This record gives sequence, C-alpha cells and structure tokens, in this order.
Amino acid sequence: MENFTELEDVADLVVARPFAVVDPLGRVRVVMGDLKGNAEGYFPGVALLDEGGHERVSLVLTDIGPLLSFAAEGNVVLELGVADRGNPEVRLPGPFVLLCEPGGEVRWGVRVDGNDTELIGDV
Repeated sequence: MENFTELEDVADLVVARPFAVVDPLGRVRVVMGDLKGNAEGYFPGVALLDEGGHERVSLVLTDIGPLLSFAAEGNVVLELGVADRGNPEVRLPGPFVLLCEPGGEVRWGVRVDGNDTELIGDV
C-alpha cells in the first residue's frame, strides 16, 4: 500500500488516527491504530473489544515483531508471535507461543528458531 501524504491523493479510503467501529448500541468494539499502551514508540494494530469495552483479541506489530494476543478477564491467556531476527532486544528470534494462567502468568510456551527450541514452563 502506498503512503498518502496529501488528502487529495486519497480516494475511497478512510484516513483516521485512531479508527473505531461501534456496535448498534454505540459501544466501541474494534479499534485500529496505535496499540502501544504504556510502551514507547508506535505499535500499529487492531483490537477487538467485548461488550464491556475490554480488549479480548489484538493483532499488533511491536518493536520486536508481530503479536497476536487473546485475553480473558483482563489478562492475556494466549500469545502467538514472531520475534524478528536482527533486533538486539530479541534473545531467541523466531516464532513463539505462550499459554498463561487466568491471572496472566506464563504457564507454558515454546520459542523456535532455525537452530534451537526453548520450552518455557511446564505443562
């Protein structure tokens, strides 16, 4: 997709910062935009919210790579992502899966790269 710097270049495209979709009752259910939370930088993403406004699913491009998160009762319970190679903050690059307790603590996970697999926690 092209970068649009002037509005006259935009046709049939909605440009917003951020963008929200509301349900028939006026509740925000989808947010597209910066999902960085308290982190530094700009993390573009999409979040799906439940009827109470709590984030349940998010897809975000973080500073270390893409991340898909699922939450229950306000805590992340499942994360799938890819830690990008070449990022100095990444200890073990490659894909990963994390399963968490309902309180958010990691219970089990796996990270894989071309040379190594690391299991995190126990089943």
